[in-house]
Amino acid sequence: MAKKVLRNVRIYWGPLALASNVNALQLDATSSEVDVTTFDSGLWGESLVGLLKATARLDGYWTPDPDAVTFDELGGASLPATVTIPAATDPAVGEVAFFLLASESSYAIGGAVGTAARLNLALSGGSAVHRGAVSDFAAAADASGNGTGLELGAVTAGQRLYYAVHVFSADGTSPTLDLVIQSEADDLWASPAARVTVPQFTEAGSAYGSIAGPVTDTWWRVARTVGGTDPEFGYVVALAIH
Repeated sequence: MAKKVLRNVRIYWGPLALASNVNALQLDATSSEVDVTTFDSGLWGESLVGLLKATARLDGYWTPDPDAVTFDELGGASLPATVTIPAATDPAVGEVAFFLLASESSYAIGGAVGTAARLNLALSGGSAVHRGAVSDFAAAADASGNGTGLELGAVTAGQRLYYAVHVFSADGTSPTLDLVIQSEADDLWASPAARVTVPQFTEAGSAYGSIAGPVTDTWWRVARTVGGTDPEFGYVVALAIH
């Protein structure tokens, strides 16, 4: 299988699109090791797999924007974080997306004299890491419409559909953005079912959540309603099932 050179990674955290600031990324999913060695274990230690933990580290360059957000969010609420590696400039429907709910646990700026100011962020996971797919992307959505269908699969009774939404730009007078995640049995979309109604956006923001199965439909898409005067929104939606 062909290897991949990281050139065009797209990174979103909460309302921020950070690709223009970050040049190094590490997303870790690890489990702790619980020692259960006893006197009867012989020459070998024994251990069990403990709790799972997700973290992300973002290294790059400091700029006033988005620093106002990253500084204020230190130790704050958990926000969705999403990473995609698009084949083109922007994420496309169906491309792999990793996402999780994460809070900022470390913030650092600095650098040597004569060098570019550095920014280092550490995100601590408040959920599992989900490996799913991009369900919708718009760099500048100014009208209502339906996204491209994605055959992500059915959600069984023991599974959940997880979603992460990042609205990274909003413009216009009293702009509104309503997103509905829909499902359908096929790609004809004759009678789509609304599965998730995301809270309305009037500015940049984010949303994260899940719904329980079963959902027998295998196709998914995002329906968009845009309102206001000269509205324009940039956003990305990722979905995963497990």
